[in-house]
Amino acid sequence: MEEINMLGVAILVASFIYLVVVAILILAGIWKVYKKMGQPGWVYLIPIYGIYVLNTKVQKRNPWLVLIDVAGIINIVVALINGRGICYWTIVIICWLYHIILTNGISKGFKRGKWFTCGLILIPVIFYPILGFSKDEFYKEVFEKNIEK
Repeated sequence: MEEINMLGVAILVASFIYLVVVAILILAGIWKVYKKMGQPGWVYLIPIYGIYVLNTKVQKRNPWLVLIDVAGIINIVVALINGRGICYWTIVIICWLYHIILTNGISKGFKRGKWFTCGLILIPVIFYPILGFSKDEFYKEVFEKNIEK
């Protein structure tokens, strides 16, 4: 019978607890951000619908842009079945750029700069709770000015 490595088990349990805490922080932060934007927080949990609401109701963009996310999800499924090719990486890069644009819109709506957008993208576990739990207000007028330009 093999011995159980207690240090390994302790590291595994600590890692699991850390990941759960990080996930809860990100979810709570984004939930609060959606609430500040005037939308129900649970909308974020539904993948395509959350992006649709962010795209159309909050940022007043074309609803057909949500197809970029749909293409990304289909792309992941196809890549898992057939492997990855040049088409895979093209769609992935387009999806990333689209999400950077959406995140920048969120940042601008709270009157934050481009560095805060970088923080939302690179360190969401810190920056989404800052945005969600701070006293910052969401300014819808900022979106309307940015969209007209």
